[in-house]
Amino acid sequence: MKVCRVCGETKELSEFHRRARNPDGRVGICKSCKSIYDVELRKRRIPVLPSAKTCSRCGVYREAGAFNKNKANADGLNSWCKSCHSEYYKDYVSTPEGRQRKNVASHTYAVSTKGRSSQRTGYMTYRARKRGLPATLTLDEWEDILFLFDHRCAYCMGVDLKLEQDHFIPVSKGGGYTLDNIVPACRPCNATKGNGMTS
Repeated sequence: MKVCRVCGETKELSEFHRRARNPDGRVGICKSCKSIYDVELRKRRIPVLPSAKTCSRCGVYREAGAFNKNKANADGLNSWCKSCHSEYYKDYVSTPEGRQRKNVASHTYAVSTKGRSSQRTGYMTYRARKRGLPATLTLDEWEDILFLFDHRCAYCMGVDLKLEQDHFIPVSKGGGYTLDNIVPACRPCNATKGNGMTS
C-alpha cells in the first residue's frame, strides 16, 4: 500500500508506475493522477502562436506568417524571419562547405526510393502535359496497380523483376499518364514493346 502525494488516497502498489530508483520501486503519483497531469502538461506545451514578433537577425517586427514554424521554440516559430533565412541560406550555399552539404543532401534524396519515385512521376507527368495529355497518376495509384498485377510484369508475368511504369497506349499515340493507361512491365518487355501497341 502507498499514499499518492497528489490525491492523498492510499492505494495498492499496482496503482503506481514502476521506478527502480525509488526505495519502494514505485513513483509517488498514482496512475490516475499521472494521466490527468499528463493531459494538463500537454495542454500547456501546445504553443499559442503570436500574431507578430521581432526577427532576432534583422530586428524588424513582422507578422507571424513571415516566420517558419519551429516546434522547438516556445512560441512555435523560428527566431529568424523567412527573408533572413533565405538570405542566410543563399550566402551559405555559395561557400564550398555549403555547396558540398547541399549536393550531398540532394544526392541522398535522389537515390532514395522516395526520391526515385518522385523523379519518375515528375518526368512522366511532364511528358504527358507537354503533349496536352492528362497526367493524373499518383504514387498511391501506382502502388494499387502493382497490387492488382501481383507485382508481376503485365506482358510476360515474370516475378521478382524490377518493374517500370509502361504506357499501355504510348504517349506518342495519345496515351495519358493515368490510372487506366499505366501497367507494370519489366525492362525487356518495355523495351521490346517500345512505341508500339500490344495486341
